[in-house]
Amino acid sequence: YAEEREKDHWKVDTLLDTDLEILIPDDYVNKVDERLKLYQELDQLKNEQELRAFAQQLEDRFGPLPERVEELLNSMRLRWLGAEIGFEKIVMKQERLLCYFPADQESPYFKSDNFNRVLAYLGSQKATQMKERNGKLYLSKQKVSQIKDALLELQKI
Repeated sequence: YAEEREKDHWKVDTLLDTDLEILIPDDYVNKVDERLKLYQELDQLKNEQELRAFAQQLEDRFGPLPERVEELLNSMRLRWLGAEIGFEKIVMKQERLLCYFPADQESPYFKSDNFNRVLAYLGSQKATQMKERNGKLYLSKQKVSQIKDALLELQKI
């Protein structure tokens, strides 16, 4: 067990930074305090099963999910997948996807199976590159305009 923990001690809670509107629209849930409760509840979810139950609860109470709510749910999936892969931060701005690796270049992450899978993925993708800026290593892909597109891309890893 200690070996397993040591092996994966690089795992983090991935941050998502985006210029996309991923929110619960006020014309879907019109009470501000209700939306805030829903955001808090969403932030506590830990897995796909809980996320699906949350989505079902929204549909039951407020009707079919608008696209922006679907993107909000996909943003949770993206964060979870990013954490599973080992990205500290995912940035989606100006139709670019940037996925940042751990800042510590001595991190055991860089010797992990996950990092090897990222390298294999990069070898198979012409439009995705690994870059470095200010000592930070990141994966970069152009023309990613929606959260669901980023999710589909990272699922290839």
